[in-house]
Amino acid sequence: MPLDQVILAIAPAIAVAVFIGLIAWWLWKRKKIESTYSCGALACGLGFLASFLVINKHWPSLPPQERWQWVFYAAIAAMTIGLIATAIRAPFAWRVVFGVAVGFVVSATLHPVASVSQPALWRAIAGVYALALWFSLDWVSSKQPSASAPLAMCILFAGLSGVLVESRQARLALIDSGAAALLGPIVLLALIAPSANLMRGGNYVLAALLTMLLATGWFYTSDPSLFLSYVLLAAAPFALWVGEVPYLRVRKPRVIGVVQIAAVCIVVIIAVAYAIKQGEGSA
Repeated sequence: MPLDQVILAIAPAIAVAVFIGLIAWWLWKRKKIESTYSCGALACGLGFLASFLVINKHWPSLPPQERWQWVFYAAIAAMTIGLIATAIRAPFAWRVVFGVAVGFVVSATLHPVASVSQPALWRAIAGVYALALWFSLDWVSSKQPSASAPLAMCILFAGLSGVLVESRQARLALIDSGAAALLGPIVLLALIAPSANLMRGGNYVLAALLTMLLATGWFYTSDPSLFLSYVLLAAAPFALWVGEVPYLRVRKPRVIGVVQIAAVCIVVIIAVAYAIKQGEGSA
């Protein structure tokens, strides 16, 4: 992809995330820790929407003219869910209910292409995956707030962008790169102020975005041999659970974080390398 297009895609996402990150930092400095959670939903949601609109060049109609554009409305709905969940300071049981709502949003907004058989089954699978992904991210980021979860998701979205390029889906890859870019400021804030846990609200948006982009990328790919890459990327975020291994649980958080990121990187690198190899073979 041309560098100028990549910059155009990531710049608005970074700008929005930095602005909201500064608000979260200001709240954190004033000990309003729980108020920072909503900033996560806003940073992830508005950052992605800004990048989408710059690349798409217009607000998509409802229903959208192209099926992949449903990711825009999935992001809006997931951001709204995240804002409500964080605003009422929902305990874990209620957060699960909101996580289920994200799954329903994904199932409702995912529109497979006409050539896909059993679209209802794909929607159901996507909804369950979104819920499982949200649960995983919420558990990891709530148990030990750190930069591990946002950095892992940043790496994952970047890897997905590479696979989308190999799938000959440049526009979707650019939009995905916006999701990767907005996580940069969130990672930085997590390093400076770990208790300002933007992932608490951002998890709802990120679960919906990754599910929608993975599924849409696979539906639109013209190379079925890339299925393994998409499966590996779908599995990558769950590599964060390596931190729950008894041997690692007693280690310092920094050590756990390094191992978690390494585990995610290994899976993502394999997925991207396989996609590149398949692309060279079909060239």
